[in-house]
Amino acid sequence: MEGKRIIIAANNTEDSKSVTRQVVEWMRELRGRADPTVLYVVDEALIGRAALADDEYFDIGTRRDAVLEKAVRDGEAYLRELKGIYGGEGIEVETRLRLGNPAREIVREAREADAYAIVIGTHNRSSVSKALFGSITNEVIRAAPCPVIVFTPKLQRLTDRVKQGLSVRVRKFDTFLSGP
Repeated sequence: MEGKRIIIAANNTEDSKSVTRQVVEWMRELRGRADPTVLYVVDEALIGRAALADDEYFDIGTRRDAVLEKAVRDGEAYLRELKGIYGGEGIEVETRLRLGNPAREIVREAREADAYAIVIGTHNRSSVSKALFGSITNEVIRAAPCPVIVFTPKLQRLTDRVKQGLSVRVRKFDTFLSGP
């Protein structure tokens, strides 16, 4: 995988943060054999909906500009945070921010970068929810020009619980050994 571009799709949710820890561990195992790009997409449809919110002081165009500006600032701040997380683990990443439909922009980035793979997380929504509202992950899988690696936050939560349980047991055992 030497020098192969990997696109890591990111969004600023608790599930994404959980997935980030898993991706960092996976990237460490690759030991520099890939060139990761962390991609954050500002969802243009959400910006439009937020601009339509009832506000007597702004016209729709002004609200849209203000909402978009804040979303871009928040996205850039999150990318800086992620760059720090990866960098703290010795993993150099490029960061990119795009505006548009998240699934289409992730696929577009992968095509333009001639990506080896796309890494994306899932939100663990129910099948009914996915059927009604769609899934960015599912759209990316269907349209991707390369393999898609899906990480799930459920695994990280399980790993965290196991580690926490082991930590408690070790402390109890240490207390037992040290006596009264």
